[in-house]
Amino acid sequence: MRRGRVPEASPRGTYLVISETLRKSIEKGEVVDTLPSEAALMAAKNVSRNTIRRALKVLEEEGVLESVPGSGWRVARGERPTHLAGAM
Repeated sequence: MRRGRVPEASPRGTYLVISETLRKSIEKGEVVDTLPSEAALMAAKNVSRNTIRRALKVLEEEGVLESVPGSGWRVARGERPTHLAGAM
């Protein structure tokens, strides 16, 4: 498997795997402000736009990302939310 590529099939759902990968990149400080475009994420992960959008929506619902109309997606400002699974 090439680096950055998502396995062909995932029991958790590819969009969840991608959202977890993005979350870890944000936590590590690899992404500090604006995410790459949806098109760039699609190419990097070799998935459809719908899969990328579902992954981004998961992170938006968790308060990790926020959508900026006309600019794309950026890391949410303010307190870093805790991951739901980590809190359980």
